[in-house]
Amino acid sequence: MNYHPYCGEHCFRMFHRALALQLLRRELRMRQVGSGENSGMLKPRIDLVDDPKLASITCQVEIPGIKKEDVSLLVQNGQLTISGERRPSHPVIEDPAATFIVREVKYGKFRRQVALPPDLTPTDISASLVDGMLTITWPRPSAAADTPKRIEVAAE
Repeated sequence: MNYHPYCGEHCFRMFHRALALQLLRRELRMRQVGSGENSGMLKPRIDLVDDPKLASITCQVEIPGIKKEDVSLLVQNGQLTISGERRPSHPVIEDPAATFIVREVKYGKFRRQVALPPDLTPTDISASLVDGMLTITWPRPSAAADTPKRIEVAAE
């Protein structure tokens, strides 16, 4: 076997590119197919805003075209789960000869979870849906809850 001075670096670069492409393909497959219990589920975009000037925290969820009857909010184990389903507003095309020229709108079930402060009760949460934006608010945790507390160790 002949030694080539640039083979080491060249071979390393080729290996690195191949590995990067493999990881990219795997990531794209996971995004298309989904994984686990939420396989194929849509994930709406959110903004979670903690403005110190306000007494509440705001979560805005982007769900255009969704009616309030198709949205569900559930509080369980310190998590707020936002779920629902986007259904087509147009009739489903049954004709196999018909084709979409452009098809970018996604339909199906969606789900998103947001962690809540530990002392929050579900009655403290309010929500409204206006122009495709679901706005959810809850009170800011008290400053006393965030203050560190020293625990004294008792002697036996």
